[in-house]
Amino acid sequence: MIDINLTLIVQIIHFIIAYWLIKIGILRPLLNLIVQYDEYDARIKEHIGSYTHQIATKEQEKRSLWISFQRFFSQHNPTSSSKPEVAQEAPWVINQPDHRLVELEQQRLKERLLKAWDKHV
Repeated sequence: MIDINLTLIVQIIHFIIAYWLIKIGILRPLLNLIVQYDEYDARIKEHIGSYTHQIATKEQEKRSLWISFQRFFSQHNPTSSSKPEVAQEAPWVINQPDHRLVELEQQRLKERLLKAWDKHV
């Protein structure tokens, strides 16, 4: 049988003090670290989600600009049919693109695209 004496009471008091010290000294700071890590993780995930959404939006804008520039370029494609002397010498050249004009138009188109992209960014 267990005798309740002074040593048992002292052991119970020591256990309670040790539990309290461990709780205050180790468990509470660890719990605070875990909570801070969870908050940090949630903020990072939120930022990733917003950046992913921004990237998707920018990609969609870029695709729509690219399509509109392709349409514009296909409608405004320069041809060398305005040079009758070349067309008489080489009839297969009619409606073939003049490469200097094409390069010039491509350069203008790139400049427009960069300006439009800078406005959106």
